[in-house]
Amino acid sequence: MFSKKIFKLEIILDIYSFLNFYNFSEKSVKGMARIVLHERNHPYAIKLDNGKEIHVCACGLSKNKPYCDGSHRKTQDEEDGKIYMYDENGNRVKIVSFYL
Repeated sequence: MFSKKIFKLEIILDIYSFLNFYNFSEKSVKGMARIVLHERNHPYAIKLDNGKEIHVCACGLSKNKPYCDGSHRKTQDEEDGKIYMYDENGNRVKIVSFYL
C-alpha cells in the first residue's frame, strides 16, 4: 500500500519535471489540457449481438476514437514502469524518471 502511494507521487513528479523541462506554463496552454495515463497497449474486442466484432481503443492514440485504428502498435516496445507521452502527430517522447 505504501509503495503504491510512493509510485503515484513519483509519476506526478516525473510529469512535473517533463512539463518544466519543456517550459510549459498556464499561459502556453490553450483550452483544456490534461494528462491521461493508459496502461493497455491493445484494444478491447467487443462482440456485438449480430455476431460482428468491433475493436475499441484502449491506448488513447487512435485518430478514430472510440474505435481502434492500429495506433497501439507504437506502444509495443514501451518498458514497464516508464512514462511516455505522445504528441499530436503520434510521436513518442520518453519522460526520463529521476525518481525510479
